[in-house]
Formats: sequence, structure tokens, C-alpha cells
Amino acid sequence: MGAHLVTMETTDEWNKVKGFLSEKIKEAGSFTHYYVGLRKESGTWKWTEAGSPGVTVTTDDSRWQSDQPTGDVDPRQGCGEIWYPSAGLKGLNDIICNRKFKATRGYICENY
Repeated sequence: MGAHLVTMETTDEWNKVKGFLSEKIKEAGSFTHYYVGLRKESGTWKWTEAGSPGVTVTTDDSRWQSDQPTGDVDPRQGCGEIWYPSAGLKGLNDIICNRKFKATRGYICENY
């Protein structure tokens, strides 16, 4: 479809995605977990479709959910998502990339 998972290199982009999700979770049957364009490569978290090559997300970035990322516990956790339950934004979360989850996850795309 010509789209890419969303990247949030700036605070403005992060705030736009948070605003989109705050409206989305009000819909009946909306998701609470959303894939984003964040992957761990050679031990470093990077935006996959970043406008500037090599834009990284440090493990102490305030956008991570409390106690995340946990990839040191399970090195298979190399993909990123946003967890946004109805109680409010939890933040970025690291997950296993190819795992089949019980709950369906959504995704946020840009440039479509």
C-alpha cells in the first residue's frame, strides 16, 4: 500500500501520535498495542524508516514504558510497539518480532 510504520524522531511527531491514539482508543474494539517502526539492530534501537539515517532511541528515553526495554532479559525482543490501553499511554514497549500474540495488535503507518 506504499506505507511505512510510523517513526517519531521529534517531540512534535511523538505528540501527534499520542493525540491520534488518545482519540483512537475511544472507539469500540480499538487496539491497545500498536506496532511502530522501531527495531533493535546490533544492540541499538533505531527507527526503521527514519528521515535521517541512524536516528536512535536510547534505552533511557522518556518515551519508553516504565521498566522497558527489557531486551536484556529476552534478547529476542527486538521490535517496538506503543502500549496505549484505555487507562492512558504507557509508552514504548519492546516485543518479540515474530511472535503470535493472543490479542490482535494494530499498527500506525505514515506516508500513505
